[in-house]
Amino acid sequence: MDASRLLSSYHNYALIIGVTSYRRVAGSYRQTWLTRSYVLLLNIFVILTLPYVFYRSTQHIQRLNWFPNIISYTTYVLYSVSYVAIAYTLISRGSRDKVLLEVDSIVRRLKCLKSRENLPSSTERTCNSLYYVFYLKLGAVLSLCVCSMMSCLMLPSDFKVTVVLYAFFFSCAMNIPLVATYRYYLALWDIAYCYQYINGKLEHLMKCVRNRYPTQVELEELHRLCPI
Repeated sequence: MDASRLLSSYHNYALIIGVTSYRRVAGSYRQTWLTRSYVLLLNIFVILTLPYVFYRSTQHIQRLNWFPNIISYTTYVLYSVSYVAIAYTLISRGSRDKVLLEVDSIVRRLKCLKSRENLPSSTERTCNSLYYVFYLKLGAVLSLCVCSMMSCLMLPSDFKVTVVLYAFFFSCAMNIPLVATYRYYLALWDIAYCYQYINGKLEHLMKCVRNRYPTQVELEELHRLCPI
């Protein structure tokens, strides 16, 4: 499976759980009134109902004696902090999307420039090394999300539909900070990819003009790289 399909799966899941209202279509982000309304209603629903789900989860954990009685209050502290993190992530969704869209516009400008030129071999090797980190991080995030959703089917209790639904909603809610944080990682990875490309082009230009004055074409190419 290539990077585009993995990224598509990630962005679709982020849209489903309400982390963003933008869909990734043909390498760019698109927002419609349907996705915007869906995510807004979902965010309100999660913020209002998540305290009750956390309370029921705490009662279920205490009934099964997963932790010693002396530290039973830690589940309340854990879920309280988790709720604050999830609520802040959903409330700040608009400002986060705005910043990430600005980064995406810069990256698309660079990719349009790169598509018209050939990369130097050193830059290509460096960018390929970044892709290894990209695949490793993306695979880890997707596997954590899948395992978290599948864990609701392995509860150590009698199979009840309500318990499974609570566990599934709980696992999806707990994945919200993880998915939102990974969006920042994607933005930083794109910026690192851009810097690697620019550094490679500048090194290539410096080698070409080491013993002579740069030509007009090389000066124009340097002018194109500087505003980025």
